[in-house]
Amino acid sequence: MANRAPHLRLLCFSPLAGAKVLSDELPNMELRPIDDLGVSGWSVKPTVLLRALAEADSAFWLDTDVVVSGDLGGLLDALPAGAVVVGEEYRYRQPGGCSGRARAWGLTVSRELDWMTNSGSVRVTRAHRPLLERWQALLADPRFIAAQKTPIATRPTHLLGDQDVLAALLASTEFADLPIHYIRNGPEMVQHCGANGYHAIDRLRMIFRRPAFIHMLGRYKPWSFVVPPDARRSKADYLHFLCFELSPFHAAAQPYAAALGHPVWLQRRSRVARVLNAAAFGNVALRGLPLALVAWAAEWKRGSPPPLPGDNVGAALLPRRERCSPPRATYQ
Repeated sequence: MANRAPHLRLLCFSPLAGAKVLSDELPNMELRPIDDLGVSGWSVKPTVLLRALAEADSAFWLDTDVVVSGDLGGLLDALPAGAVVVGEEYRYRQPGGCSGRARAWGLTVSRELDWMTNSGSVRVTRAHRPLLERWQALLADPRFIAAQKTPIATRPTHLLGDQDVLAALLASTEFADLPIHYIRNGPEMVQHCGANGYHAIDRLRMIFRRPAFIHMLGRYKPWSFVVPPDARRSKADYLHFLCFELSPFHAAAQPYAAALGHPVWLQRRSRVARVLNAAAFGNVALRGLPLALVAWAAEWKRGSPPPLPGDNVGAALLPRRERCSPPRATYQ
């Protein structure tokens, strides 16, 4: 794993086996168990970041379904010092979505965000503690807690998850003066979700390059496939299984296979995946390209394909204050 950030320390808030493996593999990372957060799930993010900022000038959150695959240190070194840094949400857009979340919380809106925030990666500094404290408070709001006990499909948009709350705050007057910097899909990270979650265009751009990290979005996780799905019984499950075995996440996790006890989900068990991998000569970007192209064609056939990564053609027709994207992929 290429990483030139020797100052990085890993703070783990629960006894995760994966974190222990990471700290063993990277001696420059320090495992710091934290057992008394008082919150759980994705609501832990502002609490953990606040604790980290008690010891450091800046802190970087990565979800536990993220694998570092490239020069994370170089990415962090290049981030603008004063900006709140968030992931650029998976490529769907919805005009006005971020300001709509703010209004639903009763917040005064001063701006619209270019993209919906993806909180799988968040960089903050000590100057951003007021934002983290407000985020923490809203995640503890009874309305948010009650919504988390209901099916995702029935939740109001502003209560879907932690990143919807963060987007609302960043669009509000209270934090409108904070600059926002996005970690970009494709050249900097891969948000992998389904066949075309790693978009065909991004794959072609990244044939000879590595993103800093891969985020495995959605309800299908690699460790969900201890037993390979039967294609005849569940075509959707089988396709997600196949997509994972061809994914950059699968490749980036291979160096940790031995330390994890060679779990079956890190093996390539699908004949189709083995054939496509061989045809692409093992190239991580190309081996899943056929499935990505089929999925992209299906999106066009449905009549409302999402814009390409980084494509502002549709959004350019709207003023900046009216642009955003929804969180569909992350919360499916």
